[in-house]
Amino acid sequence: MQNYYDISIGDISIVIKKREKAEFVYRCKSRNKDGFIFVTDGLGTFENAEGCSQLQKNSLLILSKGEQYSVLASNDEFEYITTAFDISPDNAFNTIGLPTLIQLTEHPHFVKQIEWLLKLWDERSPLYVLKTKIQLGQLILDLFHLNTINTEDIPRENRILPAINYIHRFYDQKISVTELAGLCKLSVSHFRRVFKDKTGFTPLQYKESVRIYWAKQLLFSKLFTISEIAAKLGYYDIYHFSKDFKKNTQLSPKQYMQIHTEKRS
Repeated sequence: MQNYYDISIGDISIVIKKREKAEFVYRCKSRNKDGFIFVTDGLGTFENAEGCSQLQKNSLLILSKGEQYSVLASNDEFEYITTAFDISPDNAFNTIGLPTLIQLTEHPHFVKQIEWLLKLWDERSPLYVLKTKIQLGQLILDLFHLNTINTEDIPRENRILPAINYIHRFYDQKISVTELAGLCKLSVSHFRRVFKDKTGFTPLQYKESVRIYWAKQLLFSKLFTISEIAAKLGYYDIYHFSKDFKKNTQLSPKQYMQIHTEKRS
């Protein structure tokens, strides 16, 4: 029987964006916190006991407490976002199977999540540490899903499951039906028919229902402003968010928040 583990995020020490000069070298003899380094610009090299790996824009290094490693920049300036936090149990990243290096160029959702993480930390708004922990937990969970899903193992009767999983992970991004059909290895027309038959929604209606679901959860939490929620869910602005939310719930986001605040008091 397969064992399943859970993880817990403790204190967050820092989330910061840094820019180093050409040929910058950082050697860590023993990392004192868990965390990651996300390259936003430049080229470099990562070295640890297992060997060397090339770094480029959108490279994500996942690093555990106690690790020894070096990061060396190339002849250009090197820009990155770095974090330090406590996560339990020890070696949690290894426990859930996350690799040390992940290239996120083809996964803009993760890039946006990391940028949002930095924004929450920098703004120091009320409850910013709790907000950052929530965002960090979502990022780690999504990375876990990205690393574990294998569409070839899915039975034919559940062939839309890759599309369902993809929508639930990337509901705040633009998603095309062609893209979803490709994930399921079905033609677009066949995918549309199967998806509507299994869920009762078109693929884009389903995506919108997921986005509205999370909008309700975020509004109910009262941890984020309506503008922050609109941005977090991938809307162009608060006007488009309010319009779509009211179309689906018959209430504006503000009305929904007020009603559920009253129910809890």
